[in-house]
Amino acid sequence: MLKIIYSLLLVICFGPSLAQAEIWASFSAPSSFQYSGAGSKSYQFDKSAAVKASGWTFLTKVPLLPPVGMSQIQLDAPTLDSSIESPNQFTLNSYDVGIDLSPKAFKFLLGYGVGKLDFNCLQTDCAAYQFKALELHQYFTQIGVPLGTASDFHFDLRRIIGRLQIEQSGTTDIMHLQGLLASFGFRIGF
Repeated sequence: MLKIIYSLLLVICFGPSLAQAEIWASFSAPSSFQYSGAGSKSYQFDKSAAVKASGWTFLTKVPLLPPVGMSQIQLDAPTLDSSIESPNQFTLNSYDVGIDLSPKAFKFLLGYGVGKLDFNCLQTDCAAYQFKALELHQYFTQIGVPLGTASDFHFDLRRIIGRLQIEQSGTTDIMHLQGLLASFGFRIGF
């Protein structure tokens, strides 16, 4: 009876994820990114492209704390010049926090991340530009199929919104990056 009262108090005061009082770690690997808006007046690239993404996302949960983690993701920036083989890259670094709203039948997590967006120009078509990292915001959800009682295989969908400052010959412009990032991963409970 005392355990039921304790669980109810945790749910009322801190939300449903704390009543589970479990420890877990979640890992995801991005698979693709769909641009929904990018570029600027100074530097344009094909903004309707879907590109391969690489990197990782990590979340961990301990009792009495929300899930927290980090992510580092690299995205190719497709160029308008098809003769250039190596793409430029966006690098997204963020710190993430979430809330675990998982019912018993499946795993469900909502979260928010904040960090920096960098642009690595690997080609000569942007040699005249200087890029300064600005903010990055991401909203994400994980939906998982349980594998046993404390583990799962999940799909992670992130809405990415970021900005870069571009400087060229004394003029300043802002490049916006927006899109959806799809990842697959697993959660291991202890």
